[in-house]
Amino acid sequence: MNMPWSMDLEEPKLLVEELREYGVKISNMELDLTQNESTQKLLQTVYQP
Repeated sequence: MNMPWSMDLEEPKLLVEELREYGVKISNMELDLTQNESTQKLLQTVYQP
């Protein structure tokens, strides 16, 4: 499937940096949402103490 838009590979990093400049506590991770275990992996990561 071709999407009508494109994304610079540095865009996620730049977004994180910009949000941190505003004082936002943020983290990022790659996650393939086509995989069945993605939801569990995301929630485990978010709820780590």
